[in-house]
Amino acid sequence: MKSWMKWGMAVLLSIGASGASADGSCQPGFGLRSYPFYDKAGTYIGMRQACAPIPCTPGYQDSTCAVPLRNGAIPQPQCQSGPGWTTVAASVWQGARWSDPQCSYQARPSCPPGYDEVAAPNWDGWSWVGQRCQPTAPPARQLIQATAVFQLAPCNLIFAPTDFRGSIQVTINKKVYSDGSVEYYQYQGRGWPVLETLIDSKGRFYNKLYGNTWDLDLSKIDGVRVMPPLNGNLGQDPANPPVPVPNVPGTGSQSTCGKQGGR
Repeated sequence: MKSWMKWGMAVLLSIGASGASADGSCQPGFGLRSYPFYDKAGTYIGMRQACAPIPCTPGYQDSTCAVPLRNGAIPQPQCQSGPGWTTVAASVWQGARWSDPQCSYQARPSCPPGYDEVAAPNWDGWSWVGQRCQPTAPPARQLIQATAVFQLAPCNLIFAPTDFRGSIQVTINKKVYSDGSVEYYQYQGRGWPVLETLIDSKGRFYNKLYGNTWDLDLSKIDGVRVMPPLNGNLGQDPANPPVPVPNVPGTGSQSTCGKQGGR
């Protein structure tokens, strides 16, 4: 045992000697410590000082003991807490660090095209609720054109029952709107409603009130119960820009009714 102790002392003294400066002070990282001293026979003869490495105090990073290590608790990472965020799987402590949490985000919903939002959605912690949408109101229809068009028709049809011959340019008023719709009508005036006018598959105008009597036997048109398809006595709506009435083809007149015969 004494031989082991003497060997240990020799090692410590050699370390102390290597840590000593020329002036007898200890180098950085070493400090004076007292050790028991024995003679060659192993007899204790007193204490002796020598330089020895300074042991680090718990919490210091190395033998220089310059900066203490202070580690507080590592906070558990969380998913964002704003609207739309939910935690799918929380982070887990893995012995030295936290795992990353698994997060999910739901974007704020919007109304589909053609719909307006009338009630905003609210986030209840799991989903968006309470949104209400309604169809977008179409823009107000605006009149973009008012004019007149003309229907060339035989006089004996337009003025039935008569034996008129020839042809006439019958006036139909036209309105075009911003939504692409088109209205045709014959203007009566004097407080009377306009006569809504339609077009058949052959491109011929007829008043909705009268019905399409273009192809009807003339003997059946009595002007009372069965009317001609158009009223040849009605003209242009004075609220619209005037349009020149075209002449009957091959003539210098807008109407040739009666010129080839009488009643």
